[in-house]
Amino acid sequence: MRLASTFAALLLPAAASACPVCFGALDNKTGLASGIWWGIMILLTVTMTLVAAIGYAAWSIERRRGEADA
Repeated sequence: MRLASTFAALLLPAAASACPVCFGALDNKTGLASGIWWGIMILLTVTMTLVAAIGYAAWSIERRRGEADA
């Protein structure tokens, strides 16, 4: 199946191009494209904030554990 889709993409490059929402609509950043962009940014911000908080908590616990052992 992968081989067939690779050949189809090579023989029909127009069929392999992105949809208008993803490909061309981000040029003017209006409407749906702007909403998608902001949604992605908010989700990334929340995710990275949680990852940073968990990392800081682990670092803080290990630092205190090291101070208690010394």
